[in-house]
Amino acid sequence: MATPATTITSSNNNNTLITTPRLHLIPPDPDSAAHADFIVHLYNTPEFIASIGGKPTSITTRDAARAYIRNRFVAEHARNGYGTYLVVLRLPVPRPGESIGNHPGPDIGTSTGTNTTGGGSEAEAAANAVGGGEDNALSPGAAEAGKIVGTVSLSRGPPGSGYAAPDLGFAVLPEFCRQGIATEASRGLLAWWSSSSSSRGSAVQRQEGDKGGANSKGGGGEVVLGLHDPGNLASAAVLKGLGFEKKGLRRLSFFGGVVGMVWTMRVGGGGGSDGTVSEDEVRALGLPGEEEVVAQEGAGAVV
Repeated sequence: MATPATTITSSNNNNTLITTPRLHLIPPDPDSAAHADFIVHLYNTPEFIASIGGKPTSITTRDAARAYIRNRFVAEHARNGYGTYLVVLRLPVPRPGESIGNHPGPDIGTSTGTNTTGGGSEAEAAANAVGGGEDNALSPGAAEAGKIVGTVSLSRGPPGSGYAAPDLGFAVLPEFCRQGIATEASRGLLAWWSSSSSSRGSAVQRQEGDKGGANSKGGGGEVVLGLHDPGNLASAAVLKGLGFEKKGLRRLSFFGGVVGMVWTMRVGGGGGSDGTVSEDEVRALGLPGEEEVVAQEGAGAVV
């Protein structure tokens, strides 16, 4: 299970470091050139562009990425207490028959802000946080340790501009796909999110207007959504593997009215005897009933 640590300090004042057996998850820092350059690199891969409906992204320069990180990622962390994280290789341990390929992208860079940790790089700070032990021995492919390879997120918009539950998202560079990275990063983020729910109480209340909304902790566990384009089979496979339950095709008003596939999972227990999320709960989150469609040509994609 992922465990939180607070060893990376950056100029956005977000100290969260989440670790899994092979990965570190860290908040993007707008003052880090390497973080901004990675977002440009990821968002302009053909695979990422295809996943968002085929329309090229406007994030094509370092300055544009820095503004995006500050205005979206930093803002969502400040508003919710969670958000988007960079996925960094900690211990690339290939499974039998697998290998982690060579990644030409940037290393984690040192923040140019005034609150860097000990003057060292963020990769060094992350490595120092891990501590000793046999599991830290570098394995074949260890030259890739410290590389940023993707993003994972729990996203929830401001009140009135999003659903009453966060949705899980992930994106991994093509050369690092089929390594189980999206699944491992998602499990780690969900485990941390569940274990830190008490510290997020004020943020949850702010989002729900202090009314104990549909996703309040009083219901015995919080609901997380999974939303994707109906044709995105890779995302469907990850969500199914994580234990999400498919809720069918629904029109997503907060994504321009496109038809998307909806999944749910209850994190932290509660609900039915098997932890399922009822249709009434799904609707209470702001989602309509299941659409009787297979696909909608030109409808776009969910990101």
